[in-house]
Amino acid sequence: GGEDALVKTHLIEIYDLHIDFSATPAAGAFPLTVTFAADMPDNVTGVQWHFGDGAFSSDRTPSHVYEIAGEYSPQLTAYANGTSLTIAKTNYINVKGRNISGRVTGSDNGSGLAGYQVKVIQGQSNQQVGETYTDDNGYYSFICEPSADNCLTVLNEIPAASDLILAVWPPVMQNDYYMQYYNGQSLSSRANLISTKESNQANVNLILERATTHQIKGRVHDNGTAMDNTQVSAYSEKLTFGLNTLTDENGYYTLSGLKASDDYRIYIWDDQQNTEIYYAIPGGNPGIVIPTYSVYSWDAATLIDPTGVLENIDIVLDHRTNQRGTIKGQVQTDSQLPAENIWVYAYSDALETGNGAFTDALGNYTITALNETSDNDPYTMGYIVAVHSIQSNNHNEDVSDLWYTYQAYPGVTDKTEA
Repeated sequence: GGEDALVKTHLIEIYDLHIDFSATPAAGAFPLTVTFAADMPDNVTGVQWHFGDGAFSSDRTPSHVYEIAGEYSPQLTAYANGTSLTIAKTNYINVKGRNISGRVTGSDNGSGLAGYQVKVIQGQSNQQVGETYTDDNGYYSFICEPSADNCLTVLNEIPAASDLILAVWPPVMQNDYYMQYYNGQSLSSRANLISTKESNQANVNLILERATTHQIKGRVHDNGTAMDNTQVSAYSEKLTFGLNTLTDENGYYTLSGLKASDDYRIYIWDDQQNTEIYYAIPGGNPGIVIPTYSVYSWDAATLIDPTGVLENIDIVLDHRTNQRGTIKGQVQTDSQLPAENIWVYAYSDALETGNGAFTDALGNYTITALNETSDNDPYTMGYIVAVHSIQSNNHNEDVSDLWYTYQAYPGVTDKTEA
């Protein structure tokens, strides 16, 4: 007799695992929501997605929100029958910032201004989120076209937001035109806010005012010793306009392009004394009288009218003398906790001058650069020390702010009792 043979097939199945994936959309402005889809066989038992920004998912068709502009390399790992396969796509997701574009021109001739710096600041966080430069014809854009030979954008993290501030600055050492916040403002607090919440913004054009030839020149020194690399500021309350510059190695400075006004104050910030110091002379004639001292009060500063070129606007420091006038102390809450970042001010009505300082983390403060008072008449020539501030409450989560009403030493709320 013969033999019967039983043949069974498909007892062992060998799977050739092939996977791929796609993303929709793969490019766009942040925050960008991307949906991922995998192309894989039915025998896949599990997946693991890594989106390239530290986030991951085990869903088969996940959606993910990219919160920050940049290029991302997602990867997919598929598992089947005890084996796995991973596929990654380098720089597959391109998350761009929103775009603002326009042109910067001069007010005198309408020509485009080349090489001007354009910045975007988010008002809520006060963080710079964009930086680019105008091209040869004055045009700017924070997103470069693929065909562009030279991309002038340095930073683009412009979010979809409604509180964006746009500012334009002239090139370094070039003062032909004034800087400007959009639209036509010299202070960021007065800028017109730009919204990219719904879409990009085009034709955000700025016309810069031609600078004058008015100049203020002077020197900053400490009893004749040059104060180099010190920032000197000029500010006009009438115009809400100001300029800054730095002193050279010999303490000399030049403020150029000042707008016409008769109320400029010239001042510096002195780190050693923790205070602003203002140009002042007795009487009038700024530029003719050589200053022999400076003052520490905004109200006591001599006002300047920089018509043409005004020289000898010197700021004189005297660290040896000014260190003698110091008041120190501590500020506490009614719970005996240190009151941090409280502005403490000392003022003499008789001398019409004063200064202040913020408290540190322990509530301590040191007020320096005070003019000396008379030992013979301390009440009329002395200083009233007071606080009046809003302070974040770090000790009570139920209350967001504390209001510290006016209080003068020694703990009175009536100035006449101080």
